[in-house]
Amino acid sequence: MTTYFSPTVKLPVIQPTHISEGSYKTIGDLNAYCVGRPKNKKAVIVSHDMMGFNPRSEQLCDIIASQGFYVVMPYFFNDEPYTIERVKREGNIERFLWLSQVAPQAHVNKVIDTIITHLRAEGYKAFGFFGASWGGKCAAFASHNPAFTAAVLVHVPWLTVNDFKDTQCPVAILSPGDLRDLTPIVQDLKSTKPFARKIVHKRFPEAKYGWVGVLSDYSNPIVAELNTEAMRIAVTFFRENIGIRNY
Repeated sequence: MTTYFSPTVKLPVIQPTHISEGSYKTIGDLNAYCVGRPKNKKAVIVSHDMMGFNPRSEQLCDIIASQGFYVVMPYFFNDEPYTIERVKREGNIERFLWLSQVAPQAHVNKVIDTIITHLRAEGYKAFGFFGASWGGKCAAFASHNPAFTAAVLVHVPWLTVNDFKDTQCPVAILSPGDLRDLTPIVQDLKSTKPFARKIVHKRFPEAKYGWVGVLSDYSNPIVAELNTEAMRIAVTFFRENIGIRNY
């Protein structure tokens, strides 16, 4: 059985500045960052965080694509993204209100369905989902969709037991030391799902919220290594689960 912590998985080195390898394409009425040329017809949908498209998110997509997956990161909001300035001055109440307006669950599900329909038309048959922060909440939504056989959630501050009530695939939950311990949620999930043995929960005590993605400081070697470890777990999890339903 995979340990999910093997250093033998070789990933591109996390860089403070990154030249993106993919390109933006129009899929239906959506703008999406796309990268990868896989032969295995396995795809990963990535959700950006509240700040929308960003070179940091593109770098995460490129890392996943380097492992043989086609990666699509669509724009999930029906308006402009959040800004760093708003993050500094607004609290959770304002953020929740904003998210309820620009990305209600029904809208997120519609975006996901649009991408899945497009990918299936292109011959893709197996799907995973990756999201960090708010994007991780989208990953929880995506895990309800039977099209997915794997979902990875990173540093999500707003998870509840109910988020996983309808989960239909294995999930990997990666969380930092400065957010609450999600062990009770994971234990509840394992107690109710036939794929319990495939569920992964890794807590990074040294990491802080945002260590993967747009808020991260990749010039800090410790942060960069923690990010690399998280992405190693993510891509190993995808390798082990995308397109596989032996549970």
